[in-house]
Amino acid sequence: MRKPLLALALCTLAGMSHAQTWPAKPVRWIIPNSAGAGPDTVTRLAATQLEQILRQPFLIENRPGANFFIAAEALARAAPDGYTIGLGSGVLSAINPNIFKQLPYDPDRDFDYIAMMVDTVWTMVGAHASFPASNFTELIQVAKKNPGKYSYQVTVPVNGMYFRWLSKKLGMSLLEVEYKSTPTAVQDALSGRTDLIVNSITAYEPHIKAGKLKVLGMSPETPLPGYENVQKISDVLPGGNMESWIGLIAPRGVPPDMVRRLNEAMDRIVRDPEFSKRLLALGWANRLGARNPKTMVEHALAERARWAEIVRDAGVTPQ
Repeated sequence: MRKPLLALALCTLAGMSHAQTWPAKPVRWIIPNSAGAGPDTVTRLAATQLEQILRQPFLIENRPGANFFIAAEALARAAPDGYTIGLGSGVLSAINPNIFKQLPYDPDRDFDYIAMMVDTVWTMVGAHASFPASNFTELIQVAKKNPGKYSYQVTVPVNGMYFRWLSKKLGMSLLEVEYKSTPTAVQDALSGRTDLIVNSITAYEPHIKAGKLKVLGMSPETPLPGYENVQKISDVLPGGNMESWIGLIAPRGVPPDMVRRLNEAMDRIVRDPEFSKRLLALGWANRLGARNPKTMVEHALAERARWAEIVRDAGVTPQ
């Protein structure tokens, strides 16, 4: 009996040692976005605060491209030792499983979900100031009277899928125009080359405040500060919100103490007024804190089921 008991004692001591020393060296943070993108900006801001709380560097490793496959695969293959974490999102856990027949990762088996960093991403439906509608209800009426006449621009394919689904639900026939460059999309919106905008508000806000563009509707139900009078899309179509999130994930099997400490640290960060202010500048927010791993998994699964409906109704064939 001595040997098994000794082995058990050593394992217990090793676990206690990890709990007391983590992090004992820099932590690598893999993100699927390029440097300078919104998620990269927020991640770096959070990393700076994590370094102050946990007393070790958090090193950002940008792995953009291939629909987040590159970053997700790198994270899934990393050692679950607590020294590699990743940036999770609705794209990785809910959308990709619905638009690809095969994935180089499994969103359920390959990752531990740790903490929510962003739980609210506002999406607007906007238009040139001269567009003949002043709110979302009027847009529906105008579009139904003129099927196929009006176009809407998107810079993120997910927004395109969402608005195709929304248009089908509401009986609108609109032309989608996809842009790879946000500045080009903004210029075409200002010139009237495209009629409508389906995007986050950030890049368009100066022109909205100048009266050159206007907001017809917004999602989700929680109003964006400063836009409380804008009609909510869910008022026209209950359950018609665009939902998204960004959070911390890690390779499956990381030490529970690391999960707990990161979750507690991230909850402290997202409740910080200065961090909230920086999020809001991007059109994002965290309203309900870091959550817990179980809640995050439940949220990811529910979101995946909803995107299955959106992808199907938008007419997207899995690749």
